[in-house]
Amino acid sequence: MNIKVGDYVRTKSGFIGKVIGRHGGYGLHYELDVNKEIQENLMNGIVREDNITKHSFNLVDLIEVGDILEIELSEEFVERNDKKVHTQLGDVYTKETLQKDIDNGIIQEIKKVLTHQQFEQNCYKTTTKQQT
Repeated sequence: MNIKVGDYVRTKSGFIGKVIGRHGGYGLHYELDVNKEIQENLMNGIVREDNITKHSFNLVDLIEVGDILEIELSEEFVERNDKKVHTQLGDVYTKETLQKDIDNGIIQEIKKVLTHQQFEQNCYKTTTKQQT
């Protein structure tokens, strides 16, 4: 793998982070810029290269089907549509549509990503069918 400082990486367990440096020791390790809770799970944000499944300078390349995104729409897009726009529950993007909306300036930035692995690991699963 040709992972560089500044690249985004996705781990086997579904964590996404930005590479901020390399860490010596056994094998090749990467220090990630991730939130505190994830850092504790990743041993202070250090990840071995063999635990990385994807890497790219473009965060969109790491997004997979089932991931949940928080996005920020550009002010220009919101003003142009004369109304307040929110991403609604159930809005579905393909990678191509997401990249197109970023390129066209509709989406200003991806603020957060909840990977489908993280969702599955942390969701409450009911054990019985609800009656209607």
